[in-house]
Amino acid sequence: MKLTLDNSRRWFKIIAPCLVLVLGAVAASYYLESKPRIRAHKGQTVARLVQTHTVQTESARPVITGNGQVRAIHEVNLRSRLKGEITRLPDQYIPGGQISRGEVLLQIDPRDHELAIQKARAGVAKAQATLEEEKGRHRVARLEYELSGNTLSDSEIGLVLRKPQLAEAEASLKRAEAELTEAQIDHDRTHIKAPFDGQIRARHVSIGSVIQENTNLFDLVATDAFWLEVSLPAQYLTWLTFPASGENTTVNECKGSRVHIRNTVSWPEDMYREGCLVSLLPELDDKVRTATILVEIKDPLSLKPENRDKPKILVNEFLQAEIRGHQIDHVVSLPRRLLQQGNRVWLMDGDNKLESREVSIAYHGRDDVLINGGLVAGEKLVTTSLPGAIEGIALRTDKREKKKQAIALNESGQPASEERL
Repeated sequence: MKLTLDNSRRWFKIIAPCLVLVLGAVAASYYLESKPRIRAHKGQTVARLVQTHTVQTESARPVITGNGQVRAIHEVNLRSRLKGEITRLPDQYIPGGQISRGEVLLQIDPRDHELAIQKARAGVAKAQATLEEEKGRHRVARLEYELSGNTLSDSEIGLVLRKPQLAEAEASLKRAEAELTEAQIDHDRTHIKAPFDGQIRARHVSIGSVIQENTNLFDLVATDAFWLEVSLPAQYLTWLTFPASGENTTVNECKGSRVHIRNTVSWPEDMYREGCLVSLLPELDDKVRTATILVEIKDPLSLKPENRDKPKILVNEFLQAEIRGHQIDHVVSLPRRLLQQGNRVWLMDGDNKLESREVSIAYHGRDDVLINGGLVAGEKLVTTSLPGAIEGIALRTDKREKKKQAIALNESGQPASEERL
């Protein structure tokens, strides 16, 4: 009995795994046989499933994208032209403070210059008196010469009539007047004024500081506009519009191409500032062979009421520029990935066969291209990747997509499953 039980266990250990393998094979075979498949009839190839988009022409502007750094248009190291003690420097004039054109930023002790003005005025009065006295002597000498009846040469007459002394008195008066003007100018220079509307970048002195000539007082930056220096491949320059020489942009008018400026790191995706293309620098980068253009950004710090809800732009900030090029009519816009062999695309022809078509590219961007030849509106562009595909193979589209297309056509009059390009 014991022997029989042991034999039964041994046979069970052998048969059980085999039974599991057989059942697994049967189940797999059933699954594969029951899986839906496309069966080709004798002499018929299997059509490849693809997605298509309907070609449509349009008017488009190429968007040329570049990156660059913000630069100040006007910046200055404000220095003194006099020496003396700073007697007035308001507390609001600190780094980052706003300033207005003509505003007095600090004052140098003016007392020495007020005394210089008084001395210069006295010198003018003295020179005027001397001149009047000499004019009187000149009139007396002329009268005496006329009464004498003598005849003298021109040079002798000049000496008799005291013309050299009269000329010297006139010159002394002009010198005294110039000294007065100089003293008044120096007095005006005791008031250090802002040369433009801007912002203080740095302050190097304090009230009570004793300064010398050419002492650095403030570093200032004009804030009415900044420049964005953008590097672009030279082949894109033909698409851009630059203002004529001497033609300036205004607040509401842009003479060059319009630019959308974005900060892809810290600004919301839909947020941008507007700029205007103003200039092309005269040289290419000697290493990467790119051109540099200048984009002007008005009110970069968003100080005006209409810009209060827009992000501020700071000097040295790194930003992206999207430049609108010339408009092109009757073109087809395609993602660059759909190009094959540089300038060819896949199409589904009227017999549902794969066709390779050479196209003419008007604009070749980083992500998109504009086609101006080789495609006809209404044709089916294949957007599915077809590695190793051969021209002329049979194609098909998903029937479910066609149903959706028919429903959308009834509702809106245009197919919904095909993206218009």
